[in-house]
Amino acid sequence: MNQKLLAKNIFAFYFNSKEDEAKGIFSDMTFGYYDKTKFEGEISWNTVKHQLMYAVPFENILFNGKESNICK
Repeated sequence: MNQKLLAKNIFAFYFNSKEDEAKGIFSDMTFGYYDKTKFEGEISWNTVKHQLMYAVPFENILFNGKESNICK
């Protein structure tokens, strides 16, 4: 961040399914921007808790719309 190498001090993750990967659509991580074509609706911004590890807190993670309860 101090070197100002990124357009913005943000990063984004895009996770995809194996079915979509078979169609040539892959998961990715971007630095300095986010790909507006990879989502619909509002963005959820999270504060980075551990800057050296890019850690963010999660309340829960859903798989196929079902709560996993792995974030306790």
